[in-house]
Amino acid sequence: MQPSPAPPPYVVLLEKLFTAWESMSIAAVAKLGVADCLQSGPKTTAQIAAALNLDEDSLYRVMRAIAGSGIFHEGDDRTFSQTPMSALLTSDANPSLRYCSSMVLDDWYHKGFQAICKTMENGRTGMENVFGMPLFEFLQKNPGEAENFNKGMTDLSSGEAPAVIASYDFSGFEHIVDIAGGMGLLLAAILDSAPKLRGTLFDMPYVIEQARTAPILAPYADRCAFAGGDFLQEVPAGADAYIMKHIIHDWDAERSTRILSNCRRVMKPGGKLLVVDRVIGPPNQHDDKKFFDIAMMMWPGGRERSEAEFRTLFQSAGFRVDRIISTPGPHSIVEGTPF
Repeated sequence: MQPSPAPPPYVVLLEKLFTAWESMSIAAVAKLGVADCLQSGPKTTAQIAAALNLDEDSLYRVMRAIAGSGIFHEGDDRTFSQTPMSALLTSDANPSLRYCSSMVLDDWYHKGFQAICKTMENGRTGMENVFGMPLFEFLQKNPGEAENFNKGMTDLSSGEAPAVIASYDFSGFEHIVDIAGGMGLLLAAILDSAPKLRGTLFDMPYVIEQARTAPILAPYADRCAFAGGDFLQEVPAGADAYIMKHIIHDWDAERSTRILSNCRRVMKPGGKLLVVDRVIGPPNQHDDKKFFDIAMMMWPGGRERSEAEFRTLFQSAGFRVDRIISTPGPHSIVEGTPF
């Protein structure tokens, strides 16, 4: 039997153009809690629609489509059951992607990206072109979307924190500061992996207020402190390790250097800087990290970086890159020490 011929470029490109439809369909079922409804077992779309007050036919058409990608399994008579991927869309999954997925439908997310042509014309972020302000200023002024954003980032940490812990030994440190650590999920995983380690969660004051009342860091209350502030001005002093996950990629070279320099100025001698971010691969190679770079361009105004760009950035802030450690996730740990 001869193998099927490769599809022509016209067909391949056409399929790529419409991938956003799938993304938004997944986001919709996540936001509406459809996966949660199936936790007790298979149900018909009529049963799901009745439970969630949805239109049955519309629900069926969306679920039928994404079942073809392994998100839910369609049986007889419009009955659907959970799959390993749809289980990730439940609220209590660990890791979970429910809130990260539903964030795709938030106003800033899609409108900010829709301005890509304008960004390519004037170099300003999509957020500035559409909303007249940077992403983080927008989130400060829109608490509802900020809460969704923080939940989405916590979702990402639920999958990424185990990958970081599996790839790096934190037991040699005395005190670690998680810079812009959100609700503290990564810090909780680090403290759990190193019982003698003390940690400080540092973020904007309004984020820290949310984190104080969240249960994530409660088991480590005797070893964990909270600090609010602006990392472009200063960071907590005196730790021997400073970690930031998916933070430096939010910022341009000038402000990234300022953040890293603030860490350099206050860390203990011989301390370690740990930047958890995607590292872009070589040219002409399919690499999702390059599309994340476009997202950083459109929303916060930052960028994903290559190894060479990380080395240049670290040097500008007074660090040398000791090693770049791959993890089981899509990111790497860029480790540096001051010179």
